[in-house]
Amino acid sequence: MALFLATVRQMVVCEDVRSVSGKPQSLSLINLLGRIRSSSTPPFPYHAPPFCVYAQLASCRGVCDLHIEIEEADSQTIILRTPRLRHYFGNDPLRVFGKVFRFRSCVFPSGGLYSVQLCYNGIGIAYEPLIVEG
Repeated sequence: MALFLATVRQMVVCEDVRSVSGKPQSLSLINLLGRIRSSSTPPFPYHAPPFCVYAQLASCRGVCDLHIEIEEADSQTIILRTPRLRHYFGNDPLRVFGKVFRFRSCVFPSGGLYSVQLCYNGIGIAYEPLIVEG
């Protein structure tokens, strides 16, 4: 396990992340999300359509575990935690790594502010707010 934290260059919540045809290192982030509106009746619990979190990391060395947690801000209840993804970064701290986390099924129990957190070896290193409305 690495003994230090990576640097998060970017972290974005979006509808999808796609490879750019003919450019293997290029990605397109589709429809950035800062707010989600429930389309169901009643509005909650809301089964959100699939979405992604894209994170770009630097200053990484060795092996680490990465995962995402989505937490309801007021109660600090974690509503979703991805399995830990073990990754070997090598030993070049200048190299930049992009990671995509895909969420096929996420249920928001109520409206309000949520925190999408990237965890590196169990420690939250990046946070993005996500507002869920009814």
